[in-house]
Amino acid sequence: MKLLNFGRYDVVLSDRYIFKYFVKQMMLMNALEINEVDEHIFNITNLEDYRPVFRDKRVRDDFNLGLKKIKENRTFQKIYDNYMEP
Repeated sequence: MKLLNFGRYDVVLSDRYIFKYFVKQMMLMNALEINEVDEHIFNITNLEDYRPVFRDKRVRDDFNLGLKKIKENRTFQKIYDNYMEP
């Protein structure tokens, strides 16, 4: 993030949400003033289609149940906003 901002790197390959998280961290620490970046999609897929992989079906089922519950009670949105909103 810093090297991109200082012009030492021209390109960073990153998940957009991870990138935004680190931008937020830099802003919160007043570490540097963030320059605008151009985002280019390099992969044509459903960008909302993230799938964790589980080896154990019980762990998968527990994860899915927990995820369903936090989406229903809006905890998921609060967590998301905490990471993404400046």
